[in-house]
Amino acid sequence: MSLISGRPISFRMDLYNPLFIARPLVEPELFASLRPPTYSGAMAKQIAPEPMAMNGRPMAAAPPSAPGGLGGPRDAQFKGDGRANFGQGALNESERQLRAQYANELAGKLGDKMQVGRSVPSVATASALGDYFQYVIDQPVSLGRQKSALLPIINKDVDATRVSIYNPGVQAKHPLLGLKFKNTTGTNLSQGPITIFEGSTYAGDTRVLDLQPNEERLVSYAIDLGTEVSVKNGNNTSRITKVKAVKGIVSTETLIREEKVYDISNRSTTDRVLLIEHPNRKGQGFTFKGDNKPVEEAADVYRFQVPVASKKDLSYTVVEERSQGATIQLTNGQENQIRFVLSLNEASPELKTKLNEALGLKGKWDDIRREIENINKRITTITVDQNRIRQNLREVPKDSEAYKRYLEKFDVQEKEMDVLHAKLKTQQELEHVAKVSYETYLTTISD
Repeated sequence: MSLISGRPISFRMDLYNPLFIARPLVEPELFASLRPPTYSGAMAKQIAPEPMAMNGRPMAAAPPSAPGGLGGPRDAQFKGDGRANFGQGALNESERQLRAQYANELAGKLGDKMQVGRSVPSVATASALGDYFQYVIDQPVSLGRQKSALLPIINKDVDATRVSIYNPGVQAKHPLLGLKFKNTTGTNLSQGPITIFEGSTYAGDTRVLDLQPNEERLVSYAIDLGTEVSVKNGNNTSRITKVKAVKGIVSTETLIREEKVYDISNRSTTDRVLLIEHPNRKGQGFTFKGDNKPVEEAADVYRFQVPVASKKDLSYTVVEERSQGATIQLTNGQENQIRFVLSLNEASPELKTKLNEALGLKGKWDDIRREIENINKRITTITVDQNRIRQNLREVPKDSEAYKRYLEKFDVQEKEMDVLHAKLKTQQELEHVAKVSYETYLTTISD
């Protein structure tokens, strides 16, 4: 008996009941549609797999009595020194030695004889039919009454490489133990479960989608408790790298730099090859910078390969950059936009000179507008005062001294009003000329 400590991925799958594929409902062409396909393989790869034997077709289910469980809490009694006594009562020293010798001999035999599928010959011949594939049972199959059997369709070795796969969306703390294997059987492999054995020891279950010949795929079967990964943001920055003006429109380019730091700790006694799955943001314009580049590109993730020695810690930084463009319209009279462009170190001296000249024209326009505002305020003040004088003229006697004073003041204000209106008209004409001059100059700014 062997005792296994870990967290293997395990599941159940019904392999007895036949599977029926429902026929699709054909609709008129106007409403016809396809289900979205699923892609999980690499689109661009650079990793060369190292050979590793995996016997048997990858559709064998995990045995119900796979190691990893003990059948009951009374089956083993663990002591503080790491030893276990099975059954009831204590063992003497000779019995312990005999059992230890038996365990060692049995472990050696299992290691030599546990060749999954080696003694099971294939009973089918695979052949391609255009875009389809078929497996033909090429020998008779005998079954007893009310009996069933699993037939070994394919029994070949495939190439595989040990990896640990980390994706924070799957498991935030630990990567998953996995394999990157290549379908070197020469035949199509239908989707289904795979049982992984480490020598003679059950390691976990996994599942794979349909595989074409020579196609590579990642599978994971257990949590890598010996490796821990922590993700944090690095030095994220953004800075303007380019300023260009064309006919009053200033274009800027901003370089956005984002860093993701993966802190990795390998506490196990064996070296690890860690595959980090990083989000694929190529559609957003991000490109990788620095020495750390991905070895694979999938539809939704990039994969980075990081070797981590036993009992070692390291930090792995992924740097991405993208350029983001923006435009500033200078012809809308906003002075703060001009001053913003002037504050940019990336703006050329020629552009800054033209913008300062534009600010001079803007200053003249602002002076005229302030003069118009003052004239309007004075006209408003006189208008209010004249309304008060008219009210007083109705109340006081016409032969009184107050009446004469009100009348004289009203006459003086009327003359001032005539002057103000004439001045207002002149300033409004000047304001129009200054505005047109300023905005026209803005449309000519280029560098």
